[in-house]
Amino acid sequence: MRASGDYEPWVHKSYRLYIAYRRIGMRLVTSTVESWQATIHAFRQQPYVYSYRVGMMLLRSRVIRRLVRLYSRHLLKQTQNLVETLPARSIRDIVTYSKLSKYHFTQLYALCRYLRPRVVVETGVGLGTSSLFILQALEDNGVGKLYSIDEPYSVYQSDAGILIDESAYCANGDRPGMLVPNELRDRWTLLLGKSHELLPVLCERLCSLDFFFHDSEHNYRNMFQEYSIVWPHLRASGVLASHDVEWNTAFQDFADAIQRQPIGWHNLGLIMAS
Repeated sequence: MRASGDYEPWVHKSYRLYIAYRRIGMRLVTSTVESWQATIHAFRQQPYVYSYRVGMMLLRSRVIRRLVRLYSRHLLKQTQNLVETLPARSIRDIVTYSKLSKYHFTQLYALCRYLRPRVVVETGVGLGTSSLFILQALEDNGVGKLYSIDEPYSVYQSDAGILIDESAYCANGDRPGMLVPNELRDRWTLLLGKSHELLPVLCERLCSLDFFFHDSEHNYRNMFQEYSIVWPHLRASGVLASHDVEWNTAFQDFADAIQRQPIGWHNLGLIMAS
């Protein structure tokens, strides 16, 4: 039979291990808490960027993508019915109308119905929500064609240094614009590649356009560059529109550079050529 002293080394070792694991556990807890605190602080400073990242994570699910498809069709039908009785007399009326301003793509539908553009160019497609609403507006007008530029699996850094990964838009082997139904694709030309390479060529080929919508990489350089490329090609009655204008100051700086007063509402900005 062992004496009680034989257990002392084992007890001391167990105690030392307990202290060591406790310290490691406390470090992990502290690190996790600090990480969450930093994330919450960053979210408060830039909620649009982090909301975007959460959306990208959810869109990798097939179930979520099916729900998005169903909801987009439902919302499109609602928007069509709403615009038929829309009391709008100007572009500002449309942008600020409360029943449209929750989503930028419902505003795009109403704007295209109001302006009746013949040539529309957009950069950034993703799931194709904006493309769907623009194309349906053109179809309902009975005139117009949409040219879209998109770079699948785009990864870039925001001006705040946050990594934006758009690969979720093409998850599960989908092509850009999965929400666009076949019956609307006759009015649609999709070009794959970087906007700063394809946009100048497209604008030169089209000569002039009525409506431009930016929704590709939301960093200052790309946004200002796209505005600068498109602006000389806008018709006198044309409109330059941009999504997520609050990500940086590119939109306002461009408006100042061309001495135009922009119309801004939430995350959508508009500059009229005339």
